[in-house]
Amino acid sequence: MQNIGEDCIWYIGKDTIYGCEALTYTFDSTGTYDVGLFVTTIQGCSSETFYPGLVTINERPQADFDFNPSTPSIIENLVSFTDLSLGADSYEWFLDSIIFSELANPVLSFPSQESTETWEVCQVIKTDLGCSDTLCKSIRLEGELAVFVPDAFTPDGDQVNDFFFPQIVGGSDEEYLFQIFDRLGNLVWETKDIQAKWSGQGANDSSYFTRDNVYTWR
Repeated sequence: MQNIGEDCIWYIGKDTIYGCEALTYTFDSTGTYDVGLFVTTIQGCSSETFYPGLVTINERPQADFDFNPSTPSIIENLVSFTDLSLGADSYEWFLDSIIFSELANPVLSFPSQESTETWEVCQVIKTDLGCSDTLCKSIRLEGELAVFVPDAFTPDGDQVNDFFFPQIVGGSDEEYLFQIFDRLGNLVWETKDIQAKWSGQGANDSSYFTRDNVYTWR
C-alpha cells in the first residue's frame, strides 16, 4: 500500500498499527477478523474505512495415518491404511510417488517380491478451500521364509512333473544345501544351488538314474 496520508491507523482484529507505509500482517490463529483504516491527511481531513469480517483464517489440516499389519512381510503384503487426519475433505495416497488411491481408508497389496524392501507411502489431504498437508511413512516388508516340497514326481521325460525340488520364497543360496537319501540312508544326490532340480540322477554319475522308490530329503 502506498503512502496515502500523513497519519494512518490500522485496526486488524484487536491490534492497532500506526503508519502509512506498506503493511504486511501475519495472523497467528484461526478466526474471522475485522479490518479498518483511519487516515488523516496533511490538510487535517480524516476518513475511515471499516470492513467487518474481512479476513477469515481457517484451521490448517493435519495429515496422519496408521497401517495394519504393523510389520507386513513379503508374503503377508496386503496392508490396510486407517486415516487419522484432521480437517480433510479429499485424499490422495502415493506409493513411491505413484498415486494408488483417493479413498480415506485404502487397502494396498504391495508388489510381489522375493526379498525385503522399504517403500514410502504418503498421504496428501486437502480441504475444500485448497489448504493441504502431507505425511509420509516408510514401510518395510520383512523377509519371510516359505518352503513347499512335493511328495512325488515322475522323471520320465514327458515334460510334466519331471523334476523334484523345493519351492522357496525368501531364501538365499548362501547356506543352502539340498540332499536326497535312499531308504538305507545313503546319499543319492545333493546340491548347493538353490535353483537346481533333481531329475532322479545319481550324485556322482549324472547318467545314472535311481529306480522308482521312496526317498528321504533334507
